[in-house]
Amino acid sequence: MKKTRVHLGCGPGPLAPGWTHLDGSWHAWLSKHRVMRSVALKLTGHQPDLRGAEWSEDVVIHNLLRPLPFETGSVSAIYSSHVLEHLYFADAQQLLRECHRVLQSGGLIRFVVPDLASIVARYHNSSHESRADELLRGLHLRQQKRNDSNVFLRLYDAFCDFHSHKWMYDQQSLSHRMREAGFAEVASRGIHDSEIEGIQAIERDSRICNGEGICVEARKPLG
Repeated sequence: MKKTRVHLGCGPGPLAPGWTHLDGSWHAWLSKHRVMRSVALKLTGHQPDLRGAEWSEDVVIHNLLRPLPFETGSVSAIYSSHVLEHLYFADAQQLLRECHRVLQSGGLIRFVVPDLASIVARYHNSSHESRADELLRGLHLRQQKRNDSNVFLRLYDAFCDFHSHKWMYDQQSLSHRMREAGFAEVASRGIHDSEIEGIQAIERDSRICNGEGICVEARKPLG
């Protein structure tokens, strides 16, 4: 059976061969529209976060709030790192259901998200007077201050609300949501501990190690 492996919310890379890389951010869209990108840079004052890294032409621009651009049962594996928390709860559940739809029977799914339990534990174990501030910074729910730059950059930020976190997970809650979406053999995994071939090519240590994230892998049941 054909192996179509999909990387959701891939970012600018580095990208790995053998994967279909999807990203729906404005950074990704602007990378495909050079004139618009140039105009945006001028209007916003050439902000470094808008310049960003150079994006590969291989990235497929796709809004993850819409149905995935794959036929039912056509994908062998799906990987996503630090993406699900940027979606509202209902949208995240819909994305998991879409992943279930496009996966082949027996196909694998692997999601990495920031570890809410680790963030809360750091708060409880800290005696620093600003530990509440540290907790809120770790949650990434909002920026620390209002954007007072020019009007074009404020509009850009309004369109880029995707960068804030909408819902957080620990290992148990993410596993539960994946089971709700129809997945089986749901299990917590360590860095590069996966049944997905070549996972080390796209999985970064910094997203999981030292309490930065949790990884849950599951399978679409046969039949």
